[in-house]
Amino acid sequence: MHGSNEMRVVHLRARHILLAVANHYDVGIEQLRGDSRRRKIVWPRFVACWLMHEMLGYSTIKIGRALGDRDHSTVIHALNRVKDVIDKGTDEIHPEDIKREIDEVGELAFYFEKNAATVAPERDVEAECRAW
Repeated sequence: MHGSNEMRVVHLRARHILLAVANHYDVGIEQLRGDSRRRKIVWPRFVACWLMHEMLGYSTIKIGRALGDRDHSTVIHALNRVKDVIDKGTDEIHPEDIKREIDEVGELAFYFEKNAATVAPERDVEAECRAW
């Protein structure tokens, strides 16, 4: 994440990151916290792990709890996978595009933190967060 975000992290919470990830990738928060291993769900879940680690400084145990009581080793795998993709990219996506995508989701988390009550009225994402 960019250095300019460091002063804004004070009020950011895991729920804001989950809201941002759910919104950006068009998945439900319960899907992020659920057991699905579908690619459409797994990559956003990995991004949520990464952002909680990078933006909030959460431990792997705390990230695991926020994402449906996952084991810390599962979170470590997610963090390693995201780092690998950021460093090397994939066959389809250049590393800079991955970094930009993750930064955009992080910025969206700050937006949710500031405007959570007025964002995404077409989805009841706040209710999704309250559910956990």
